[in-house]
Amino acid sequence: MRAMEPDRHSYISGVLVMEKTKLLYQQMYSGKVFTWIHLMPIFCSSMVRAQIQTNSDSKNLVTHKPTPTSEALSGVTVEPTRKSRSDSERPESLSKDLFTMSNLSVSDPELEKPANGSYSDVYEKYVLPCIAEFLGTAFFIFNGCASVTENTEGTGHLQPALAHGLALGIAVAIFARVSGGHMNPAVSLGAALIGGLNIFLLIPYWAAQLCGGMVGAALAKAITSDVKFFNATGAAFKSIERDEQVGSAIVAEVVMTAYLVMTVCMGTINKKSTTTLAPLCIGLSVTVGILAGGSVSGGCMNPARALGSALVANYWDYHWVYWVGPITGSLIVGLLLRVFIGDQKIRVLMT
Repeated sequence: MRAMEPDRHSYISGVLVMEKTKLLYQQMYSGKVFTWIHLMPIFCSSMVRAQIQTNSDSKNLVTHKPTPTSEALSGVTVEPTRKSRSDSERPESLSKDLFTMSNLSVSDPELEKPANGSYSDVYEKYVLPCIAEFLGTAFFIFNGCASVTENTEGTGHLQPALAHGLALGIAVAIFARVSGGHMNPAVSLGAALIGGLNIFLLIPYWAAQLCGGMVGAALAKAITSDVKFFNATGAAFKSIERDEQVGSAIVAEVVMTAYLVMTVCMGTINKKSTTTLAPLCIGLSVTVGILAGGSVSGGCMNPARALGSALVANYWDYHWVYWVGPITGSLIVGLLLRVFIGDQKIRVLMT
């Protein structure tokens, strides 16, 4: 009977480990059904390990000869303790065994993540956002330029305003979780100034947006008849005709771009004011800007929009206004958020 005790101990230990393992993986994968058949390999390996541990401990108890100590000399009996793994160590080792079993169809997504520094990480962090910015800007500017060249007589700025605003809102909603949904060099600059964009991505973002603007304007030209394209000057901004209009046009671009960049930064980056309605608000800010300042400066607010149409139409009169105005407006918003109205993470003063 004494010789059978190790086997009995190993069987009971295996059953206990089996029950703990079953409960552990039912908690980790709720909804999955684990049966004894699925966990049989672990049960067998657990029994073998328990048997080996029991035999080893039995030998240690037999061959161990306690040395005389102060407790022994004083008449106190010291019993040898059996060293075993704690319960907190068992689930970790068992989970490793489970995930290496090829006959089980469970897997942990965290274990399948690529190692840091892999090509997948580089693509996700640096390449994919630039591709999203390129595509989003191309779609946005295509619709915007097409709405200008195909503008119906009598609608004024209403058709371009709605087309630009709706197209931008849709593009932001689609690509916001990939790249932030900027579609505008001025917006990217404002986001970088307040910490919403990695500063090393600013130049790649600008390059992607400018290229997307050129592609979008070229596609708009491809679907427009020569007469309409010529009459609309290729959707280029031609509201400024004299030097006396430059001052008011720059002010209009600064204010309208500041309103747009403020909407983006406060609606998507500033923690206290983020909202799920951000794409709608961003699109509406462009619509409002075109309706308000379309007759003053054209309502550009976007250097990529200005460059694409100017390049396709070869119209460069006062083109610099549509760079100076939006960039200045973006710098003002960055200063305001950093000093006054940003949250504690953004503000550099009174934090």
